[in-house]
Amino acid sequence: MQKIEDAANEEIRKDLPFVRKEVSREEALQLFDKLGEKFKMEIVEDIFAKGAKTLTLYSHGDWVDFCLGPHAPSTGKIGVIKLLNVAGAYWRGDHTKPQLAVYGCAFSCWLEARLESSVEGTRASMRRAGAWCDRRASTLPPR
Repeated sequence: MQKIEDAANEEIRKDLPFVRKEVSREEALQLFDKLGEKFKMEIVEDIFAKGAKTLTLYSHGDWVDFCLGPHAPSTGKIGVIKLLNVAGAYWRGDHTKPQLAVYGCAFSCWLEARLESSVEGTRASMRRAGAWCDRRASTLPPR
């Protein structure tokens, strides 16, 4: 997860402009097929099946995805990305499909991200300690 977080924060440091583009169904499918993005191709089909005439794409550098927007003018305005955890969520809720899920947050500065990470770590430690104390207390004989 650290490699993904580092790569995301490197994109932020590059301060790349976000570029908006409207594309047709065919253009979107061709692009995501070329990129090997089979899950995005499924979503594109769903969006157009619901009556969309075009799809809005945003890109920066060699990265592209669809979104309604609007966005900040560039990646440098995002702040800092801190990935929080990985969860086992099956694609479209189907257990026969791959698991995909990473949860994260964007912070306005590195210090804020570090503090939040530290606070969450402390909360988790306190929950574990509390559960241990509860278990321990329940095994003590009554006074």
